[in-house]
Amino acid sequence: MKLDQVVRYGNSGECRRKQLLAYFGEKAAQIPCGGCDICLPRQSPESRQAEAVGVRGVDAELFEKLRKARKKMADERRVPAFVIFGDRSLKDMAARKPADHREFAGIFGVGAAKLEAFADAFLEIIKAHVRE
Repeated sequence: MKLDQVVRYGNSGECRRKQLLAYFGEKAAQIPCGGCDICLPRQSPESRQAEAVGVRGVDAELFEKLRKARKKMADERRVPAFVIFGDRSLKDMAARKPADHREFAGIFGVGAAKLEAFADAFLEIIKAHVRE
């Protein structure tokens, strides 16, 4: 029974986040997450950048720097990029440009574990970008 569920999950072609939320009885948004392995192949790099630019206040250049850093971290840990942070979190960083741990903790998707694990690296990128 559970193996069948895992196989359906792997083969469904539906947004992973929506499936996981449904499994745990949570309600997902109607739009795809944009960060899982299913959603990402559906979007070209150009459309992802256009989406980032289209969000009010998002610094597209900073967003791309954060995306590259996230990819490198994910590759080093051998996990999908969205495990580090989803695009929505990166967009929030690129819009709000947090300057310290307190401000970084207010970014969408940042909990205690991610604050501890990733804040310093992402804050360094943001601060360097702001100095430029």
